[in-house]
Amino acid sequence: VSQSRYQPKDLVKVGKYDAEAPGLAQWYKDDAYLSPNAAQAFKAAQQAYGGPIKINSAYRNLEHQAGLRGKYAVVGKPGNSKHGLGNAVDLQRGTPKYSWMQANGPKYGWYYANIAGDPHHFEYRG
Repeated sequence: VSQSRYQPKDLVKVGKYDAEAPGLAQWYKDDAYLSPNAAQAFKAAQQAYGGPIKINSAYRNLEHQAGLRGKYAVVGKPGNSKHGLGNAVDLQRGTPKYSWMQANGPKYGWYYANIAGDPHHFEYRG
């Protein structure tokens, strides 16, 4: 599957969006999707946390990614984003779930990306 061209059947639902981000494609509705390996690891992290970890953004198709450019200081070029691979989530900074993921996410293959200007971004690295 080429980057950012997944179909819903190729992805795994991992939860609900905490807040609707601008440019969400209609088929996402309020559901957050990831690639199968990232989803399995994220679900394991949620289980260890003891409940759902709501996210602001997960998989993004090319149109969604393009729609975010210019609206935020840091947005990857469409076709070059980890979101387009289904291997990234954005979490709401300052919440207990965010802090928990920073401290414990690496046990499940999820790492805070520490990208200048983007304090929300976590990536699945396995």
